[in-house]
Amino acid sequence: MEDSTIYRFYATPIPKPDVALGAVTFARSSAFAELCHAALMHYNWKKIKLISQAFGSFPYRLTKETPESMIVRCRGKELSYQDVMRVYGLSFEPPKGWVGDIEMASASKESSH
Repeated sequence: MEDSTIYRFYATPIPKPDVALGAVTFARSSAFAELCHAALMHYNWKKIKLISQAFGSFPYRLTKETPESMIVRCRGKELSYQDVMRVYGLSFEPPKGWVGDIEMASASKESSH
């Protein structure tokens, strides 16, 4: 659903890079799923309104928890947002119109896809 929303908004297809990330994610809240996906792609979740506003204070909140409370369990370990980004993340090129706006400044450019 997110891809189609972005497609309609920008009227351009999202590039599908040949990247073997090999991740299957499950979350108790879609807000946390998107937060994890941002970490995996080295994107700054605070700059993506779909994610940052999902944790906002409004009548029909998606979660009452904070982004900092995210815990990813992988191979018997508990990981934070920064851990996920550092251990499993890859630097993806954002869709046209977002380049230079949502990437993490500290993400390694060597692993760019």
